[in-house]
Amino acid sequence: MQKTVLTPFFESSEKSIARILKQPSKILYNRFYKNMDITLQKLGANAYTRTVRKLLDNDKIFLGYSATAAGSEVPVFSIYVGDHNLLAGIIPDIVRCSPDTATDIINIIKKLEKISKEIITLQKRIDDASIEKVVNLKNESEELQETLAAMLDYPRIAEAIYFSFLRYIVAEIDRGSSVTLFDLSIELFKKILEISIGSMMQIHDKKIYNAAIDYIFTVAFTNLKPREVLHNIAKKYGSEIADLLAKNGITSLNSMDKLPALLGMIKVINITPIALNNAIAKRFGTNVLSMIYGTYDYFVAWAVISAHHSILFNMGPIDREIQLNMEKIVLNYKSKVRV
Repeated sequence: MQKTVLTPFFESSEKSIARILKQPSKILYNRFYKNMDITLQKLGANAYTRTVRKLLDNDKIFLGYSATAAGSEVPVFSIYVGDHNLLAGIIPDIVRCSPDTATDIINIIKKLEKISKEIITLQKRIDDASIEKVVNLKNESEELQETLAAMLDYPRIAEAIYFSFLRYIVAEIDRGSSVTLFDLSIELFKKILEISIGSMMQIHDKKIYNAAIDYIFTVAFTNLKPREVLHNIAKKYGSEIADLLAKNGITSLNSMDKLPALLGMIKVINITPIALNNAIAKRFGTNVLSMIYGTYDYFVAWAVISAHHSILFNMGPIDREIQLNMEKIVLNYKSKVRV
């Protein structure tokens, strides 16, 4: 039911992440696994760390990097490669996950790429000089890999891995089948509005408000048409509520950016899109806006990792009980993942 296709905004960012091959980068990966093990021990035992450790043990993590050190407004810190129940791997972006050392990381990666090309060229010649130079270049590569491994921000990378794993389950396995997960997501969304603009809202009829928010969230995060969503609203809240919303033209509102118009339509608050976004960003940060205006898999993954005091999003839980319940539902699908 839910959208599983990324918007072009997200897609362009995901396509910019290149994978670092394991075979020519053994030193880097060996240090990465050791340092990640230490990081997970420090973070303690919970569903988050156990899941990341399992992915590492199953050799499903491949380091990646983006082309520039500049921070992206789109919080794509990692990607997954998978289809339905088969997970091929998860690629955290070591550049975006390590903002303090991002420029240095890119410089080292460029040096490693140059060395790799030189080695390939030299190996085509068989003479003492080229053999000696290959040995020296390999030693230099190993030293650079050691340096690179020491520059990585491991807590952020661990969180990025978990984020993409959650997205994978929601987009590829759940696919909107869990009504409970979807309802919890709506409740969390209402909490976001309550915290951001609750003091300015005047909710005269709670049932109409809940139905309206249910409508806009569903039409934004699923492939259902407005009329189909309204039909479901009638079954959930009653035909009288659905008819009232229909008379006010709710079916003309077909995306999340129409939320201010919806709130005005039900006379809860008159607010401009810019003012609403500013209110949400002021309370939760600008990255949260990407989750709200993104896709369902991003929204759920963000909701779950922020329950664990997210470093990537620089925020704690909004409603920890709701978010941990969302995590339980998502992780119940783990047994269906084939690796």
